Amino acid sequence: MSATEITERIVGKELVGRRMGMRVQLRYDISGAVTIRAPFFSGTGSWQRDGDRLCMTVTGGPNPGTSCHSFEDLGGGRFRNSAGMVLQVRN
Repeated sequence: MSATEITERIVGKELVGRRMGMRVQLRYDISGAVTIRAPFFSGTGSWQRDGDRLCMTVTGGPNPGTSCHSFEDLGGGRFRNSAGMVLQVRN
């Protein structure tokens, strides 16, 4: 997906996915903040664009640090990031 498509379809939306068998909620806020919530951890931080990727720097949770991902549009409000995680826009 292009940077414009990511901004239109992902940024500012509540996203839900699964990681290591757990439900994960993720939000890339328009303000540049990122929030991650799961049953046994949560994390906050910031995000920025790097070309057609989103890079997030998380200050809490099990994997603090910076990671960058591109996204593939799977249709129907579903996206796969470059780490293989499928995210669904929460209605």
